[in-house]
Amino acid sequence: MKSLFTLSFIFLWNFLLANTPTTPFEQLSSVNSQWNNQNSLDKNLFTNKAKSLSEKELIKFHLQETEKLLRGKSVSHLTNAQQIQRAKNIDILHYYMLKSVFPTNEKYEERTPCFIDKYDTYCAVGYLMKNTGGFTLANDIKATQNYSYLKNITHPKLMEWVEKSGFTIDELALIQPGYPLDKSAYLLEIHYNNTGTDVNEYIEFMQASSNILFGASNQHIVNSILFYNESNVLYKTLNLSQMQVFSLPTITYYGGLQYYYTPVIYHYTFPANESLADAGRIEFKRTDAPYNLLCNEIIYNSNSIQVLNKWMFEPSVQSNSKMYNVGESESTPIDQSLTFGGIYDYPNLNLNNWFADIQQSSRGSYVMNSVLPISELENFSVQTNKNSSLLKWDLNGNETGQFIIEKNTSENIFETIGFINSNNNVVTYSFTDNLFYSKSNYRIKFVKPDGTYKYSKIITAEKKEQDIIRLLQNPVRNNLNVVINTEENRNSFINIIDFLGRKIITKKAINGIQQIDITKLNQGYYIIQFISFDGKVTNEQFLKSN
Repeated sequence: MKSLFTLSFIFLWNFLLANTPTTPFEQLSSVNSQWNNQNSLDKNLFTNKAKSLSEKELIKFHLQETEKLLRGKSVSHLTNAQQIQRAKNIDILHYYMLKSVFPTNEKYEERTPCFIDKYDTYCAVGYLMKNTGGFTLANDIKATQNYSYLKNITHPKLMEWVEKSGFTIDELALIQPGYPLDKSAYLLEIHYNNTGTDVNEYIEFMQASSNILFGASNQHIVNSILFYNESNVLYKTLNLSQMQVFSLPTITYYGGLQYYYTPVIYHYTFPANESLADAGRIEFKRTDAPYNLLCNEIIYNSNSIQVLNKWMFEPSVQSNSKMYNVGESESTPIDQSLTFGGIYDYPNLNLNNWFADIQQSSRGSYVMNSVLPISELENFSVQTNKNSSLLKWDLNGNETGQFIIEKNTSENIFETIGFINSNNNVVTYSFTDNLFYSKSNYRIKFVKPDGTYKYSKIITAEKKEQDIIRLLQNPVRNNLNVVINTEENRNSFINIIDFLGRKIITKKAINGIQQIDITKLNQGYYIIQFISFDGKVTNEQFLKSN
């Protein structure tokens, strides 16, 4: 039976599980990568175990820790007016955090900022502007750059407001979180008809967004499933409390920024005295007062099954639908079911490559197991050198488009590092990453002229022990022990560099094990850099802990 693939929701299951946030610091950096640039952080953020948080709780935690950081910073360099305004702004931020009403990203799959959403809900920075004379500025940003990071926003009045706020642009960039796309629940698997007496009939679906967690307080959570027969008669209403729950491990989504959420699978098996109609309609709804939102609708018979997704923000609008020309009938084996490999709730999704298939029942498990691969991309491989890695791949066929090369390092973020246009006359392509550290993960995004895209598999490059620099421990508290492995180290040096590019420590390199005292360094990420006598540079990253 064919394996099922998903386009851009879960990339490699095992890889994701291995990169799940395990500490509070990793959770914070999933909301805002600016946390990677902060010094003098609470050591508990690095040593404590991450708690299971809903999206709302995660944003609130980010704001709480940001407030602590801001209140602890020196303000002696500010004018008296700036100090007063800064204190007011931190109090406003505290109230915003307590209120915990955050905007919704309705546009982008990856976690992204949203300055003001369509319900007039402000992000933290927008809320500060609104309450300190910057109402027009905030709404100008909404109109032109609503999903932009603060450092990328251009507005003639922005820096004027920043100057008066008592914050730096970096501090405001830290305050601004990113939000995941809010998606409705969707069908995973269903079995409604089989040979002989109907048995083993069940339905399974997933609440797929961090904003729609089981038990979380969210306006858009599905809490009821309504079953109608072929005559459109309602014969069963199923509540979540009646269903079996499979909480999957927390997963990290890589799509430009980290995406932290906990998907939950709900499963219900019909008892022997009940039966799913052999043809009919199923509604996924939120039915508690004051809501009555239709989120998803399934119409099925023996020949086909149609999935109609409704955006939860506008329940009257059908955002997308898919007709699968596969159904269950009296010839369907008892132990098989319809399993769905399409995440069909993205707007503008090209559904040509999605399918449903009869497959062995997989109740309680998410059957999608990889990226939908670029079918024409073959032999994707990586070779490492001391300071670089060489990616190679073959493209068979005449598809035109652009390869976007993406890299993931220890910050758990995939970033674009290069572009190559495809050429009908070229079969083999290559790309050299000249900023290769100890371990990196790579993938290729192939974008076609119509804007649709696919991802390659993820491959990993890791330096071998005989490479020039090898850290004996990471994170490091007091003494950094590093192995220098080079036959020629005359006039060679080691630099410790912070993430602002400043050289903090410089020492002559010694072949073998070398110990460097980093006790006085602030907590955070640093680069240890080896510069050989002939100018070749090798970098490794480490975390200074307290």
